[in-house]
Amino acid sequence: MLAKPLLVLSSYSLLLALLAVRIDYVEWKWVLGSLAVLGVLSLLLLLLSDSTSTRVPRVVKTVKRPGAEAGGYLTSYLLPFVVSPTPTLQDGIAYIVFLLIAGVITAKTGAVQINPLLYLFGWQVIQFTDTNEKTKFLVTRKTPDIGEEIWVSLFQDVLVRRKDPTG
Repeated sequence: MLAKPLLVLSSYSLLLALLAVRIDYVEWKWVLGSLAVLGVLSLLLLLLSDSTSTRVPRVVKTVKRPGAEAGGYLTSYLLPFVVSPTPTLQDGIAYIVFLLIAGVITAKTGAVQINPLLYLFGWQVIQFTDTNEKTKFLVTRKTPDIGEEIWVSLFQDVLVRRKDPTG
């Protein structure tokens, strides 16, 4: 259950960095900037962990790339442009509640596939079903073809695509 929260935090790290730039209060800049850095580190943890763990093959039956989720996700990036550079305590509470709700919705839906930070590093998240009828999220550089055998390592509830250990 840890992988999805890591993906969510990393997906909002650029938004948090934009907010840190926009807000005038130094204390807020530190908190938002630290959360943005934590988001980057969480992505590195996800990509680098299990890189040497046991790899298992999966045969791809279906692939679902993000679609409509992207529009909804991108609206959250309007937040830095509508916030006051000198927010009140009530504003801060409202922003935190908004980000928490957005994070929960992202983690519980296909919106977890939208991750600008992953895109910047050349990765993506796709949803796929294997021949055992198990549907998972896959962090990968290349979208697998239907019928393709891929090698993955499991990071709790998300698979990370790895190189074929035999070649």
